[in-house]
Amino acid sequence: MPPLDQARVGEVLDAVLSLVPESTYRLVGTASCVLRGIDMPAGDIDVLFADRETIDAWVTALSATMTVVDAPAWFGDAQQYLARLVTEGVTVELSTVEIEADTDTSECVGSGPWEHFDLVPSGATVVPAVALELRLVTEISRQRADRFEPLIGYFRRHPCDLDLVERGLAAHATPQGDIARLIAHLSNT
Repeated sequence: MPPLDQARVGEVLDAVLSLVPESTYRLVGTASCVLRGIDMPAGDIDVLFADRETIDAWVTALSATMTVVDAPAWFGDAQQYLARLVTEGVTVELSTVEIEADTDTSECVGSGPWEHFDLVPSGATVVPAVALELRLVTEISRQRADRFEPLIGYFRRHPCDLDLVERGLAAHATPQGDIARLIAHLSNT
């Protein structure tokens, strides 16, 4: 299956959101970047929830029109409750990440995704997507240049919460010199 583009991510999200109960969630992962028009590879759509019950409700609502590949289940090693569904060849993963953390600088752990997010237009709706600063921290921490370079390019043209990026990278033990160079690069727009 080819990588997802902005139109396809939007189509799938619109279809999903038209069927599920109103609830609190965040679009995370690369699809959250692609929905904003950032060119990077996205193979699936990841949706983060604060509780397992909402995942169960979404799976119930979607199971009539989507294939449930993996029913909701707890994965102790990852501290994650996860369900995987497929519609027209597109995988949609619904998950919690249940790791206690006193931080707002992580994409899926702690208060970060719930405090730092943007409302991104998607067809007939608006999708709460995790802040791109947290995506940048994730991808730099994972050393995935094919994903962090487009984000750096985006932030060279758009406002960036430099403090959030700096704190996030420091929390992920990124060397201080690397952090300083990135912040300087992003500051020189």
